[in-house]
Amino acid sequence: MEKIQQQLLAFLKGLTVRQRIILAGSAVFVAGTLWLFVYLFGGGDYKPLYSGMAPADAQALGQKLGAQNISYQISPDGTTVLPAGADFLSGAMSWGVKSSPPIRSFGLAPVRPGQAFYVTDEAELTTWVGDVEPDGSLKNFRVFA
Repeated sequence: MEKIQQQLLAFLKGLTVRQRIILAGSAVFVAGTLWLFVYLFGGGDYKPLYSGMAPADAQALGQKLGAQNISYQISPDGTTVLPAGADFLSGAMSWGVKSSPPIRSFGLAPVRPGQAFYVTDEAELTTWVGDVEPDGSLKNFRVFA
């Protein structure tokens, strides 16, 4: 290791001031580009899927998403499921192959408290039903068909 340090120091001493400035500027440019890439593309685009759920229901839905390799987060209070936007809508791409099945949304439907709320998981061919509470929250999700 000491030999490598000596060689690097000898290399840097042999550079002109102009070459040192160019080398330092290049290093800053590369580090800045890497930071920008990680900043823009490193984190998921998490958007709320359901809010106002019972924490146990949110955990169950999160486990279903995780089982399909869909990245998600659950809010600190445990009542909101936040899947990664791009992964949830179109499936993550890995070497040109989707690593998670696409889940499509066909729109929103009005629902009143006391009515059932239905969600279909196309990948598993399963429909879930939940209860709409008086405050508009969804609870008691269970397999419907």
